[in-house]
Amino acid sequence: HRQQSVQMTYYTASRNTTSDRVFDPYLLHIYRGTNPYVIGYCHSRKMIRWFRVDRIRKLELTIHKFAYEPDFDSKQYLDLIFQHEVGDGAVEIEIEFDRATAPYIRERKWHPSQQIVEHPDESLTLSMTVSGLNDIKRWVLSYGKGARVLSPPKLVAMIKSEIEEMTGYYFGD
Repeated sequence: HRQQSVQMTYYTASRNTTSDRVFDPYLLHIYRGTNPYVIGYCHSRKMIRWFRVDRIRKLELTIHKFAYEPDFDSKQYLDLIFQHEVGDGAVEIEIEFDRATAPYIRERKWHPSQQIVEHPDESLTLSMTVSGLNDIKRWVLSYGKGARVLSPPKLVAMIKSEIEEMTGYYFGD
């Protein structure tokens, strides 16, 4: 069964810009019951992308029909996502949570792939496979000194860079 592509003008908050693109909408995903996202194939990026519905400034049907990418599996795709960020591919992460923070991590399921290793001092290590690192970075920082990223090195570097910039705000000249 074939669907119609759309032409849309989309506002990207992180860059404070709008762009025009052709998009093949696959499915609507409601994140945390509040933010609807449309997921589908973006012709500009030539890949599956998410777009927050309230950031679509203009939307028009085109005359072009599309078929879903043959290897797109919506469940598998959604299972890789942490919060609502979609990255460029699966990456394994490990985060250590101290004794005081560990109860907050234990009390809920954060991701379908998560695994928890308990430590004798009541701290824990959480590992999971996700597809993006920016939301993980913000999430880890929300736990302050209670969380320490062990891997991957790229995420460790992102955390260090963020802390260095924040240190400049409070301890700089």
